[in-house]
Amino acid sequence: MRTTITTTLCAAAGTCALSLATVGPVRADLNEWTSTGIGNVVNTLTADDSRFYAGSSAGLYFSENAGESWQRLAEPLIDHNILSLTVRPDGSQLFAGSHLGLQVSIDYGATWTAIGAPGPGVMAIALGPSGTSYVYTGTFGRGVFVSADSGATWSASDDLMNAIVYALATSTVDAATVYA
Repeated sequence: MRTTITTTLCAAAGTCALSLATVGPVRADLNEWTSTGIGNVVNTLTADDSRFYAGSSAGLYFSENAGESWQRLAEPLIDHNILSLTVRPDGSQLFAGSHLGLQVSIDYGATWTAIGAPGPGVMAIALGPSGTSYVYTGTFGRGVFVSADSGATWSASDDLMNAIVYALATSTVDAATVYA
């Protein structure tokens, strides 16, 4: 089994680059990193069965060869500063969150649709268990929101109203269990 580990390295001048290390049964050396050439601040990473996606301060990038090379995805994103990303394992939906809201693509990022997400500052996105249509967002100062229909309608979590949520995780078996 081969695992690719990613990290964002930043120099003192503020220049950042996404770097990769490959760990496998033959070699487990995390001291050898290779720069991918994305020279922007990388805020978020996600992957489906065939692609890596990197959301940066200057847009969205993808790789179809395990990070060996990267291409910038076409716009029209409503905001170039991508704060959060997630993708369904089969690649059928790619979600991108930004300061201006949430967007979804059903064609690997070629086109985008703004969805009725709970407002600006979408800092985290998580999906419910496989086979469900649940989408969760963590926002900057508005808490956690949930959609049971892939983003068509949303409801707020009363327990976390006004919270700043930077990360979300969901149970792999129970759509009602969310960690923020």
